[in-house]
Amino acid sequence: YQLVAIHCYRVAIHGGSVDEESTSLVSTSKMMFGTWTKPALVLENHFGCGKSLPSIAALDAEAQQITTPRIKSSAAVVEPAAGTLSRIGWTFQEASWSPTGHAFYAIGNTRGFDVTAGMLASASHPRILLAGCGDPRNLVATAAAASGGVIDFVLNDGNVSMLARDAVLLHLMATASPETMAETVLAVWSDHGLSMAHASALQTSCTALAEEPWPDWLRATAGIESGTSSATVEAPVREACRAWANCSITLEKLLLSRDAVQQPLLRAHSLRLSLEAVGGNDRKLQEEVRAFLQSGSLPNHSPLSSPNVTLLLSPSLQYTLYFSSSIVRALPLATAPHGTPLTTRLLSSLAPQLQAVAARLRSGTLNVSLVLGDILVVGADAATDARFDIDCAQTWPTTSLSRRSCRSVRRCSPARSTLECAWRAFSCTTASTRQQR
Repeated sequence: YQLVAIHCYRVAIHGGSVDEESTSLVSTSKMMFGTWTKPALVLENHFGCGKSLPSIAALDAEAQQITTPRIKSSAAVVEPAAGTLSRIGWTFQEASWSPTGHAFYAIGNTRGFDVTAGMLASASHPRILLAGCGDPRNLVATAAAASGGVIDFVLNDGNVSMLARDAVLLHLMATASPETMAETVLAVWSDHGLSMAHASALQTSCTALAEEPWPDWLRATAGIESGTSSATVEAPVREACRAWANCSITLEKLLLSRDAVQQPLLRAHSLRLSLEAVGGNDRKLQEEVRAFLQSGSLPNHSPLSSPNVTLLLSPSLQYTLYFSSSIVRALPLATAPHGTPLTTRLLSSLAPQLQAVAARLRSGTLNVSLVLGDILVVGADAATDARFDIDCAQTWPTTSLSRRSCRSVRRCSPARSTLECAWRAFSCTTASTRQQR
């Protein structure tokens, strides 16, 4: 709701009045109340917000202060560059955007789910934009829930390491042996330490993405509306994969880096969040979660001898993983009797989805485009008629791609994804700003 409120203020300020579109968005904001809390509860996501949400009055005051334009002596409105706009967040209330300024979100902190809410069952060749995509949890859940037909995903993130890691995980799904693919992907997705077999598969994928032609289903593009590969965007992704392939850090040093960053207080908080995510009163499961967070790796039958280099920010190879990143917060656990091992429950839930995605990648019915950059910038640079069947933002605040996207809010039924509605509802008026200039 704070996103919609800010949009309405900006339209009023820059447009001079609240027109029909703004009025529609104001009423839509009532539906948006709890954009980041209600879906979290329904989908068993855990933001840790509790009752700490700010009041509407406090948000109104903050929005007015942040969105008030700077005025020159001529009384002309001066818009800052999109990449320098302040963000409202829980930790940094007014932080200018930086892709690597705070932490590496290599593993999601919320459950992945089908962002189309089942709408792909009847869709024909849909295009889906995941802005600020993070890890591939939502792509996996969405693609696995779809029926036949081709799906095009556009993955946008400001952190090239995130896009490179997504490419590596998808490459593993497509190329790893079907018998061991799910275990390999889960290990690379979640663990600090890898077995020799998993490390070898990771090395193969990193080297292939760094040095060899990419598979037909993967490309890097200069913009969200572009279908043409861009060598300029592809180069940093290749560089990130090359740095991982050539990394010589040991598992011991990787864990020392983790321990240096995650002080006891943060580790205790991370444990609490992960235990909340698994829920229930299965003592053995809770003990396994504690052991997983302590060791940094899920239980593995083979000795862990190699570091998971994709948890390092590339190409600098620095450890900045967000303290509460945990696979049990990103992926659901399959329902099982008490005492069922943690890894078994994760694989029971994840393996069918991974197999479905792998089948799509191999058959050419799933295409992935990587778009590097701040969504505020790449969204502002997009053509005014850039359209997606689903526009989903996995970080906030974001911007809709055009005023036409905003108008489509009126057609959003309650069954549609709340995140989709939030994405369509919020706009930094990039189109109207361009017209004023």
